[in-house]
Amino acid sequence: MVRALAIASSLSALLGLSACGPSDPPPLGQIIGGTPVAADSTICSTTPTSDPLPSFFPPALRLPAGAVVTKSSERDRIATVSGSAPGSLDEVRASFKASIDAAALPIQSEDNEGFEAEYNFGTLDLQGLVRVTQERCLPGRTAFALSLQNRR
Repeated sequence: MVRALAIASSLSALLGLSACGPSDPPPLGQIIGGTPVAADSTICSTTPTSDPLPSFFPPALRLPAGAVVTKSSERDRIATVSGSAPGSLDEVRASFKASIDAAALPIQSEDNEGFEAEYNFGTLDLQGLVRVTQERCLPGRTAFALSLQNRR
């Protein structure tokens, strides 16, 4: 349990770095399943990244419908994916919960403060944390950051 909390804490720190805010660099661009587009200079843009999803991203773990990934990276068996999805915080949170359940990844803890929600989930081989936040810079959209640690 202590090890799981340490991993969750590490993943949470990583997610804090990928949250949408005024100090973040502008995102690049590609809509999931779409065509690459030019870089965008707007912070919290809906212009997607051309970077692929991490190689060990579970196929059964689906992003919410209409999600736009603005950042995707993989390094040292840790992957981060961030972006936004249409809908309220509760709608996007529920979509992630259904996806985590469908991927058979047990939820170990959850937190919902009304303006931000988190799920800590995983197995012995894959640990994950998703944070969903309602951002003022994205009217009608909810920001998300997903971090995965491949423990194989």
